Amino acid sequence: MNQVHLIRSLFQNEGLQKTAVTPIKPAQMIYGTVKRFYPNQTALIQMGNLKVTAHVQADISEAAGYWFEVQPHQGDELYLKVIKGNESGSGQPDAASVLQHLQLPETKRNQQLIEFFLSKNLPLMKEQMREAASWMNSKTDFSKASAVMEFMIKNGLPFTKEVFQSFLAVQESQSFTSQLEQASEYLGNPKLASFQSIEPLKQMIGRILDNGDQLQPVPSAGEAKSMLKGLVESLGLEYEREIKIRLAGNLERPAESLDSLKPLLMSAMKELKSDGKALEPILHRLTGMQLISQDYNGPIQYILMQLPISFGGDSTDLTIQWSGKKTDKGQLDPNHCRIVFYLELKRIHDTVIDMLVQNKVIQVTIMNETKGMESAVAMFRPILKEKLKSIGYQLSGIKVIESYEKNNKESSQKNPVDFIQQFYQGVDLKV
Repeated sequence: MNQVHLIRSLFQNEGLQKTAVTPIKPAQMIYGTVKRFYPNQTALIQMGNLKVTAHVQADISEAAGYWFEVQPHQGDELYLKVIKGNESGSGQPDAASVLQHLQLPETKRNQQLIEFFLSKNLPLMKEQMREAASWMNSKTDFSKASAVMEFMIKNGLPFTKEVFQSFLAVQESQSFTSQLEQASEYLGNPKLASFQSIEPLKQMIGRILDNGDQLQPVPSAGEAKSMLKGLVESLGLEYEREIKIRLAGNLERPAESLDSLKPLLMSAMKELKSDGKALEPILHRLTGMQLISQDYNGPIQYILMQLPISFGGDSTDLTIQWSGKKTDKGQLDPNHCRIVFYLELKRIHDTVIDMLVQNKVIQVTIMNETKGMESAVAMFRPILKEKLKSIGYQLSGIKVIESYEKNNKESSQKNPVDFIQQFYQGVDLKV
C-alpha cells in the first residue's frame, strides 16, 4: 500500500464516475448490437446501456455486433455507417483495421491505445486518438495513463493535455514536499534573481513548508484544523472559486487564495517562459487535486488533498481522501462519511488511518506493519475517546491490522478506497 495506489484506485472507482451515457457525436466510432429492424433502413441498436434508433448505411444482420461510425446528421435522427473490415458482424475489428479507418499510423502505442478503447467500449474519435498518442512516450505508465483517459471521457472532461497531465501528476510517486523543496532550490539560481515573480514564489513555498512544522508538538483539534485550513489556502486549492466569487461582486471577501502558491506559480511560469517548465509538475499536481475533488454528480462526493507536513523533524506528505454522501444542500455530511489518511513516516513507514463516521459514531482502522503498534495505539485510546466525546462524537473502536490484503483474503478490494463504494451500497446512512 502506498499513496500512489491509494489515489490511482480513485480513477477505477465506479462511485467517482458518471453513470450518464457519453453523448453521441459525429465522427465517433461506437460498438453496437443490432436488436431489431424497422422500415426505411432503420434499426434499434444497443450500445452498452444505451438503445438508439438509427439509419444504418450498410447491410446488417439482426443480433450481430458491429463497429459504427456516427455520420453528420440534422435534428434528432441518427445516421450510422458500418466500419470497413467489420461488415460480417463477427465482433470487434482488429486494431489495424480501426487505425486504417482513422488514418493513423500503425505504431505499437497506437495499437495499444486502440485495443484499450475497444476493450472498454469507449467512443473513438480520430483527433482524440492523435492527441492521446502524442501525450505518451516510452516512459509513460500505460496502465495509469489509460485509466486517466477513461476517467476523462466518462466524466465529460475536456480531452486536453493539461487535464491529462494534471491527473497523472497527482499520482506522482515523488512526494509533494520533495517537489516543493526542489522548486525552492531551483528558484535560488542566481540567473533567475532578476525576475520579479521569483521572490514572492520562494517566500510562499517557504511559508508552506514552515506551516507543516506546526504539527509538532501535537496541537489541539482547533489548532490542527486552523493549520490544515491555512495550508489549503496557501496552496491555492480554492483559487478559482475565489476568483469567481470576487468577479461576481463580493469584493469584501478575504483574498488569501489570490496570494497563494497556484497563482504565483502561474505568474512565474509566464515570466520565466522556457525556464519555468521545471515548475510545471507542481502546478499540474495542484490542478489534479482540484479536478478529483470537483462534484461529478454521483451519489458520493470525493475530496483529495496532499499536504506537506512535518513529524518529529521528518518532512512528509499527508494525503487525505474524504468521501461521503451529500446532504440535501449538496455538501459533504461530516456525520456520515469516510476519511482515509495516508502517511509515510521514517520510523514506522507506511501508515493508513481509515476513519468511518456513521451517525457521529466513529470506527478507526489503522494499517501498519510495525511490530508492537497495537499496544502503542491502546495507550492513546482513552485520550482519543475523551477528545472525540468533547466535540460530540463517540468512538466505537480502534483496530490495528497489518494490511487489508492480509486480513481480507476473500475480498477483491486492494486498499481502503476500493471498499468505500461497497460500504455505501451496504449501509443505510440515514439511520
